[in-house]
Amino acid sequence: MNSTKSKLYHSPACTDLVIEFEGLHRVKSDGLVYAYKCPSGVVTVGYGSTRDPINDAPVLETTVISKNMARVWLDRELQEISSDINNLLSGVPVNQNMFDAIVSFAYNVGLGALGRSTLLKRLRAADYIGAACEFSRWVKGADGEPLPGLVHRREREKGLFCKVFTLEQLEA
Repeated sequence: MNSTKSKLYHSPACTDLVIEFEGLHRVKSDGLVYAYKCPSGVVTVGYGSTRDPINDAPVLETTVISKNMARVWLDRELQEISSDINNLLSGVPVNQNMFDAIVSFAYNVGLGALGRSTLLKRLRAADYIGAACEFSRWVKGADGEPLPGLVHRREREKGLFCKVFTLEQLEA
C-alpha cells in the first residue's frame, strides 16, 4: 500500500468507472452535449459536470459543449479531485484501487460530503473494513429514496476499494 507520501492519481480504471455511471447524456444530432438536470435536480452537462473546471463557472441550463470538451472537463475534474483527496488522505496508506474508488465516490457526492463523511473518518483511522461498509450508505436521491443506479455504483466502488490488486499491477 502507498502511504500518501508519494501522491496517487486516478487511473484509467477510475475514469472508466466514472464514465460508466455518469454516462454522456443529452447528445443531440448536431454532436453537441446539452445541459440537463440529474435525478437529484442538479444542472449537469457531459459526464456529470456541475461546473466548468476551465473557467471555474457553474453549469447553466443553457450550457452546450462538444463531446471532446466533456472528456476534457472530466479529466480536469478528476485531476483536481485526485489532488484534493491526496490532501485529505495525507499519511493514510491506500492502494491504487482504494484511491480510485474514493475518487469516483467524491466525483459523485462532492469533496465536501466526502470530507464530512464517516467513510473518511474510518479510513483515516485505518478502519478499512468499516470504510468499505460506508459506501452502501450513500445511495439515496434528493427525495431520500434509494436510487438503483447509485446502489449499483456504490457496489462497484466498494468492490474496487476492497480489491487488493489488479492484474496490471501484478504484472508491473
